[in-house]
Amino acid sequence: SKIQEEKNKQIILLEKEMERISTSTSKIEAIETGEIKVPEITVAWKNLGDLIPGALPATMKIKVFTNEKGDILTHKDCSFIPEIDENRIVSIQDIASLFIAWEKKHNSYIWGPTGAGKSTLVEYACALTGRPMIRVNMDSGIDRLHFVGKDTIKSDGTKTWTEFQDGVLLQAMKMPSILLVDEIDFAQPDVHYVLQRVLEGKGLLLMEEGNRFIPAHEEFRLVATANTNGQGDHLAVYRGAKELSIATLDRFATMIKAQYLSVKEERELLLKQVKGLSQTEAEKIAKLAHEIRVSFTQGESLITLSPRQTLAIADLTVCYSDLKMALKQTLINRLTPDMQDIIAGLC
Repeated sequence: SKIQEEKNKQIILLEKEMERISTSTSKIEAIETGEIKVPEITVAWKNLGDLIPGALPATMKIKVFTNEKGDILTHKDCSFIPEIDENRIVSIQDIASLFIAWEKKHNSYIWGPTGAGKSTLVEYACALTGRPMIRVNMDSGIDRLHFVGKDTIKSDGTKTWTEFQDGVLLQAMKMPSILLVDEIDFAQPDVHYVLQRVLEGKGLLLMEEGNRFIPAHEEFRLVATANTNGQGDHLAVYRGAKELSIATLDRFATMIKAQYLSVKEERELLLKQVKGLSQTEAEKIAKLAHEIRVSFTQGESLITLSPRQTLAIADLTVCYSDLKMALKQTLINRLTPDMQDIIAGLC
């Protein structure tokens, strides 16, 4: 199809761009900050086809973090490296764009509808390459003090003093890590402005601690996710989502729009993860999910289905041997009467 041809062209361009990047190896010393411990790292390079079997272009070089034996680091080596999901289906174009952004030290902004796999794309990329990842879910309750750090009172029984305790931003900056700022469009404006200097790659000046300067680690990268592209919630379905300032958006050099899985991809995912599910049942669930999502993204309904929900539907379909019963318990019962009629029409 024309869409697939266009995707193939973009992937080829991504491979050519990666060829311009140096693929030298290096060492990163072991680091410990707070509760986070990162072992000694050997920076190496692997072919994309070795990381994701069948992915094209197979010979595209991807930076990975390995141990002294050459094995890619895993969750067992560092608890902040995500565990890999062998059944994960991702867009090769999106994950390749993310890898290139990391090599070019670009900040990445991934946006798309709920359930499109924005955060899991980052988790999967980190798991594949052995990168530690720190995830912070933004909400109106997280302010500058939570994010950057604050003075805390310490005591040894004889005397009392104050000590600055690093927040999640400082801990991540000190390590060869990916900081995943989830739902950045729900964060308070003062958090956005704290991030601006960090997004410029200039480290952070801590006025709270006598203007102490915190440089960012050479391999520190920041990725933000959001349901919107920073221009506000035009569908009025993400209550609380804010418009981001031009100054903040300007500091994200790579913008990735996450898309839902295709019917074929979702069917394959369901069949891989749900034992006993038939081809026919998987096809029906995947097509229904697609129709509901199209209705949602076009603003015709306020309900959508994430892959988590389609897996739940598939699980109960096998359990009850009844797709309609599974749909009732996972989807229909949580809808308003009007929405029930709309979804019933799609079913």
